[in-house]
Amino acid sequence: MAGSLKYGQATASLVVGKWSAASRQNTLAAALKERGMLRRTLHAAKYLSDPAYRRKIARQLRDIPDELLAHISPAHSATSSA
Repeated sequence: MAGSLKYGQATASLVVGKWSAASRQNTLAAALKERGMLRRTLHAAKYLSDPAYRRKIARQLRDIPDELLAHISPAHSATSSA
C-alpha cells in the first residue's frame, strides 16, 4: 500500500476512503482520521490567533485566477457572472 501511494498508483484520499468504508474499523484508519482532525483544529487555532497568518492566506486567495475559483466555489461563479 505504501508503494502504491509513493508511486502515485493510489491517492491518499482513496486509501483512507477504503479504510473508512471497511466493515470493521481499522486502527490505522482511525489513527489517520484522528490525525486529520487534529491538523484541522491546529490550523483553525492558528488562523484565529495569528493576524499575520490570516493576511498570508488572504494574499494567497487573492492570487487564485477567476477561472479556477469558478470550479471550486459555486458562489464565486454566481457573483462573477451576474
